[in-house]
Amino acid sequence: MLPEEKARVKIDKQLRNAGWDIVARNEYLPNSTSAVEEALMGGNTESDYLLFIDGKAIAVVEAKREDNPLGDEVKTQAEDYAVSPQAWYGLWFEKLIPLVYMANGNKIYFKNMLEMQRGYLVERLLKWYLLSNGI
Repeated sequence: MLPEEKARVKIDKQLRNAGWDIVARNEYLPNSTSAVEEALMGGNTESDYLLFIDGKAIAVVEAKREDNPLGDEVKTQAEDYAVSPQAWYGLWFEKLIPLVYMANGNKIYFKNMLEMQRGYLVERLLKWYLLSNGI
């Protein structure tokens, strides 16, 4: 198993433990609460996970291998996904997916894109729990 695949196993477990149903993009049912794997984004790209609540995209999750420090390059990638949703996605905010997560299986970084002046917070399962419960 490749290093990123190993990290994805942990991240999948964390998402499931937080109450998310992980589905392939061709299995997503509108109005469900789901984490869609390899979600299509603008610019012919794919986010590792795109989280939906009530049929609207609420968060992007960028997954990396465990030894990835989740630095500036990953932040840029994740934030680019947040501002380039597909036109057909239901959104809570116009042209913006407000929450961004970066994870490597050991660390989770979180950013609320509505508060751009604030940086990333290093969190563990607490933020996954809060997000999954709409808090």
